[in-house]
Amino acid sequence: MDSSLLLRFRASILLSLGLGLTTACIGDDKGSTGETASGSSTSGSTTTDSSATTTAPTSVTDGTDGTDSGSASASGSTSGSTGTSDSATSGSTTGGVACDGSTPIDQADVEPATPSGFEMCPDGGIHRVEAVECASPATPDSCTDNSGGGCSTADDCTEFPHGSCQQDLDFGGVLGATTCSCVYGCATDSDCADGEICRCAGDGLGLYTECIVGGCVDDSDCGDYLCGLSPDTCEPGGFLTQCHGPDDLCYDDADCGDFTPCAYEPNAQNGLWECNGAVCGRPFLIDAAAQLAAVVEVGEGG
Repeated sequence: MDSSLLLRFRASILLSLGLGLTTACIGDDKGSTGETASGSSTSGSTTTDSSATTTAPTSVTDGTDGTDSGSASASGSTSGSTGTSDSATSGSTTGGVACDGSTPIDQADVEPATPSGFEMCPDGGIHRVEAVECASPATPDSCTDNSGGGCSTADDCTEFPHGSCQQDLDFGGVLGATTCSCVYGCATDSDCADGEICRCAGDGLGLYTECIVGGCVDDSDCGDYLCGLSPDTCEPGGFLTQCHGPDDLCYDDADCGDFTPCAYEPNAQNGLWECNGAVCGRPFLIDAAAQLAAVVEVGEGG
């Protein structure tokens, strides 16, 4: 072979080999840079992608500091968001926070059936959803025996608007007394004094339409909680509304056991809802034990 041709052939081979080596080196450098500079990102991306969906994309997208950004943004934000969602979901199905499937309570003495603005939760708690007008502001008279005194009919009850004459009740509303009293009703909250609301008569609400103490007007006053109607111990119904809160010891009667209502206790520290074991009437109880006078034998003529 011609010597000059042989030299040109060898130069071509060396040049080809040299370029190949250069290309290989550049490729190695890129691989090394990828491992060193973004290795934690890429490695984190591969690892986290299989276990936590959000970490890898956040880490790669941030780019500046794959490790820190990935853990703070992906896990922090995701877990925070999940926590909030879990809390809200749990709260929305718990008694004092809200109740699914609550049933509207109708006004008494009104036809056709008319909602009172109050609803009952499945576990028995009553809360005020909205203020509505009471269609029967004066409750029909119930006085049948006023031999002990008092009014006879609504005609005797004219000191204020919407007067009616009602039979007095003793021992928690179980027994009728022999006296009657005037009860003055209302149509709307504006008929009541400051700090009061107009509560229509209805099952679980009360026997008569009347103004009661309003610690809250309706659920919208209570944030994530409910505007509950606190039951009275010595008379059917409730005479006070108050917001439930995070420190409450109960949210409805189901939290308290048999015959013990969940009621608002204004005298508790900061006021809260708790199981009310009070008993109306006699005998006087201490630790659920009746306090009775001892039996004493009396001699003849004693």
